[in-house]
Amino acid sequence: MSDILLHEIGNRAHSQYHERLAWKLLWSARPNAAPRGDLIRFTPDELARALFDIYLKMFSDENLSKQMGLLSLPKKEMLWKIQTSGLIHHTRRSFALLLAHIKTRVQCDWEKVINDLEELVLRDHTLITGSNFYQEMVSQLHLAGFPLSWLSPGEVRKLHLKVDPPIFREWQTVPLVVTVALVVPRQAISRVQSDLSDAGTPILQCEIRLASGHNAFACISGSFGRLEVSGRGEHKTAVILEDSAGIQGTSPLIVWFPVLSTTLIHTSGGTVGLAVRSTMRSTPLVQKLGLEMVLFKSLLTDERHSHILSQAPVSTTVSTPANEVSKTVCPTSEEISGCHPIHVAMDKSSTQIQSLTARADIVDFAGQTALANGCNVVAKQKSLDQVIIHMEQYQQAVAFPLPVDVEKAKLRVARKSKYVEVVAPTTLTLGAKGESNIAGNFRVTLYDGIPTLWNVHYLNLERCPAFKLSKSPKAFNWLVPHVSHMFSNRERDERQKKLSPDRQQDTFIDVKESIHTIFLSVAGFEPGNQTHVEFALRNPFTKEIFAIIIVTDLRLDLASHTVVADSWILPGSDDIQDMLQKELLSVLSIKTSVHESEAWRHLLPLLIERCRTWKHKPTCEYLSHNSVPLYPEASSDPNKVPFC
Repeated sequence: MSDILLHEIGNRAHSQYHERLAWKLLWSARPNAAPRGDLIRFTPDELARALFDIYLKMFSDENLSKQMGLLSLPKKEMLWKIQTSGLIHHTRRSFALLLAHIKTRVQCDWEKVINDLEELVLRDHTLITGSNFYQEMVSQLHLAGFPLSWLSPGEVRKLHLKVDPPIFREWQTVPLVVTVALVVPRQAISRVQSDLSDAGTPILQCEIRLASGHNAFACISGSFGRLEVSGRGEHKTAVILEDSAGIQGTSPLIVWFPVLSTTLIHTSGGTVGLAVRSTMRSTPLVQKLGLEMVLFKSLLTDERHSHILSQAPVSTTVSTPANEVSKTVCPTSEEISGCHPIHVAMDKSSTQIQSLTARADIVDFAGQTALANGCNVVAKQKSLDQVIIHMEQYQQAVAFPLPVDVEKAKLRVARKSKYVEVVAPTTLTLGAKGESNIAGNFRVTLYDGIPTLWNVHYLNLERCPAFKLSKSPKAFNWLVPHVSHMFSNRERDERQKKLSPDRQQDTFIDVKESIHTIFLSVAGFEPGNQTHVEFALRNPFTKEIFAIIIVTDLRLDLASHTVVADSWILPGSDDIQDMLQKELLSVLSIKTSVHESEAWRHLLPLLIERCRTWKHKPTCEYLSHNSVPLYPEASSDPNKVPFC
């Protein structure tokens, strides 16, 4: 049963729940498909707004209005939210590395994207501490390969000569990013160690303060030990001799973090400190540490405790210092087999993909001739992410990185330039109309002659324990709510309109209704409490039985935390019915509409294939017909069996 449902039944605040998802790359569902690395193209302003939306979500813990909204929650849920408020998962380095990864797949004017993104961040007042982390974000963006236009070696050199800060007086060359190392005495940790333990999971951060400003740095590295420093100016180096006893030892705590040199030039008279990050969970520490919750601070110029380094300290156990970021290289169009980038158009809010545009160059002579002769160009859906362009006898496939709806696609035909562009909306969610497309959403492909399921997980029935439900009225009837939970909220609303003339045809709901009937009938929970194990799927319009289901056991699918019906599937052909006429005495007939009949014909081969433990023979009908299911256009014809 769904963990969420159990939480709701128990009237408990939601903590964690686990749901198993199978992720598969779209291209892997096609025979002989090679790994794809399509470049995606955005307009700079749309990409900047989309990235800014991600930025706001990643750092939503800094959203004051969201934090104040906790006070309006039920008491139990509010307390749980407060207790977990100290679990912060992202830093500005996380965001910078995410952008570096996106850059490997997205073709755009990245200089403009980063400048637009910076402007959005500076104008934002949603995150109450967003401006405090601005310097860290710029330094992390620079380290990830995104230098801002105003940050250059020339500008740093001018500022260095103009201000002449004591902190860089012995430096001949000042890099754009330097490392600040802070030695925190052991007693500064010891005096609050028990209080920190009682505060759940307190987050530590470094801060640079001046009378007129405060900059915070959440991406820090730390180690207990002794810091040995040698050299002067930009040649100063530091080595950490670690204390193997760690927090149980007596050595000071050494923390270090990257920072823009311009930040230090402007704040060279300030302090650097180690503090506890302010969250609702860490509020009790204010009584011990004060409002700033600083554990220790030192003047930036005090070399007893703080050091400015051109490189991070060296430690044998720290593999990647905080200011060293692995460089990523954005592939070019030539490196992606000469393919044109897929252009992405966003909606007005820049939060949803509106359409994808793919270009197909017509290089074949037959296709070029057809275009030149003014032939009609038609696009048809081949799979969720593939479109076939038809030009008389010539065909060419166009692949997309996401599922698209070709019925709503537009074509741009350039006959002289010999290319066709397909502008198609995405189908990332299952709408009321899209849900009727069972064949489009549940797929199987023949890969090297082997039927391969795309998004239906395999099942070993021999390892799924069988069970029987208690008939005692006092026993907890968990099966009915569990099976009923297969319906989404929208589907539950539609079920209420079952007899209403306004109800739209929805094949997903119809198939689920039939599955619901099968499970509850086998368990004996249908009206009358009679148990049925034999079912006939019947088309009420043609009066034909196109499939017979005989359930032998109900079993637990332990990996997916659900139940399955171990069944025999028999075709409803005339000869089969004649053979079983005297054997099947209490068959429950399930009426299926034309659309549902087609859906069952498509689903049954997939459901059989997921449980198959034997290999297909070379004479397999799937191979000879090159189709799964067989006879896909046969509707509910019982004599054309869809499975082998």
